[in-house]
Amino acid sequence: MRPIVRYPLAGLLILVVIFAVGGSMAIYGDTFINPWLPLLLALATGLSTSLVMWKGWRGITDSDSRTFNSICHVATVTSVLTAAFYLGNYAWADTSTLHEEKAVVVSRYSETRHKSKRVGRRTVAGEPYKVYFVEVEMADGRRKSLSASYARFRRIHTGDTLSLQVEEGALGFPVIKKNKLR
Repeated sequence: MRPIVRYPLAGLLILVVIFAVGGSMAIYGDTFINPWLPLLLALATGLSTSLVMWKGWRGITDSDSRTFNSICHVATVTSVLTAAFYLGNYAWADTSTLHEEKAVVVSRYSETRHKSKRVGRRTVAGEPYKVYFVEVEMADGRRKSLSASYARFRRIHTGDTLSLQVEEGALGFPVIKKNKLR
């Protein structure tokens, strides 16, 4: 494959992987599911198809290495299939199953993160900031950590009951449609 086609295609695939991973992480925050299930299904599909499809990556990577091309294939297929799983479950959730579920606040916590800052050519940890989370437990024992705004975090206490708007996802996994904690 010519470099004028190969480089933009490789860049596009890298962007697709980044957006797929980011989208998966964002939608996972509102889905009641063990995160290993879709990841392992997508990984198994990526590994099994890499046995044949690694040859198709030779034109993009400009490498004849079976290992390198297989890794590229597995990373791309796993991230895209995981994003498709979460997006399909969330976007095509059955709106007729929208109901309110009561959840008990089990714990609340904050994490300190750091903004990144450029110093010359290096990137170092900048100013600290806090993000707030509330861990809730549903009536059937499912637990989920939900992000919350600072104003909402201050008003919530351990033992409080929250009501969450939940729909049945297209693939059968419940999703939170209206998170009032943000």
